[in-house]
Amino acid sequence: DLWLQQPNGNWSNLSAIETFEENGDFTQEFSLENYQLGDYGIYGRAQDRQGVFSDWFGDIFSVENQTTTL
Repeated sequence: DLWLQQPNGNWSNLSAIETFEENGDFTQEFSLENYQLGDYGIYGRAQDRQGVFSDWFGDIFSVENQTTTL
C-alpha cells in the first residue's frame, strides 16, 4: 500500500509497487502536476506473499513550486 496525504487532508492511493530490484529497492514515480503547493505525507506498508503486512512507514515532503522533483 502506498498513500499520499495532500495539504488539504485528502488521501490518494498510489499504484501498488510490484517490481523490486534484487537488493529490495524499488522505484516509484508519480506526477504532482495538478496538486497544490504545500506539505504532503507519503505513507506505505509492505505485504509478503502470505498476506502479512509490515508496520506503516512514512515521511513528509514539501512541494514548493511546479518544478519540484522527488
